[in-house]
Amino acid sequence: MDNADILPTGIFTLVCDDSEEYSSECLKVYRRIRSLHPEVAARIGGICFQDDKVYPPLQAADLFAYCYREKAEKVPKGIWVDVLGVFQETFSVERPGEFRL
Repeated sequence: MDNADILPTGIFTLVCDDSEEYSSECLKVYRRIRSLHPEVAARIGGICFQDDKVYPPLQAADLFAYCYREKAEKVPKGIWVDVLGVFQETFSVERPGEFRL
């Protein structure tokens, strides 16, 4: 499977946390993606920065990333398992428990 099989068909915008801690790193990653992966770059309409206190999807992304990282690192089961289960039930399109990224 190549990147064309998993990329969305439309143009999208990257939305990043505007905190000092992350914003400069996000911009570096964005520029790196554009230089290393032109097929992805062609679909990125732009990048913007939002405050996660007023843009809830950023909080949801942080929560998902935290839970997924816990799973990947094989952290002993905790509440993160239930939260990840809710994400999987809600956003799995192909098969239960599988994300199509």
